[in-house]
Amino acid sequence: MMDFDVHWRRETAGFTLVEMLVVLAVVAAATGVSFLGVRAIRAVNSPDAFAHRIGESLVALRYRALNTGRAQSARFDVQRKRMVAAVGGSEVILPAEYSLVVTAGKEAVERDLGSSITFLPDGSSSGVEISISDLRGNDAKLRVNWLTGLVDYAPHD
Repeated sequence: MMDFDVHWRRETAGFTLVEMLVVLAVVAAATGVSFLGVRAIRAVNSPDAFAHRIGESLVALRYRALNTGRAQSARFDVQRKRMVAAVGGSEVILPAEYSLVVTAGKEAVERDLGSSITFLPDGSSSGVEISISDLRGNDAKLRVNWLTGLVDYAPHD
């Protein structure tokens, strides 16, 4: 009678290999989906995302100046935390809790003043440096070279 009880327990104890593999596959899929979701949520509202939106608008203005042969400009309203292109009206608005610092002509603008950048038909610009940060300490910086008009995303410190 003892042999039957031990043999029965060996056959029914624990999980089979197939059951373990199925559980591992489900856990791996759920983990992967959650990582993608968190990354997408964080990326939409990060300072880097806003810096890239501003950078894309500035690159479009530079190309417009090169293609049309006319100067193109964008204005930064630091108080309202937004950038508006003069032609086309493209606008990037930052959340109220973000900090926006614009340095144009070596004067940092943080309060009520506004600042602007102009792209010339030869590809050059008036140059600007933009710094965006949030309350958590995340920040992003971009620069527009005055000589070439190229947008450069500065590395994090």
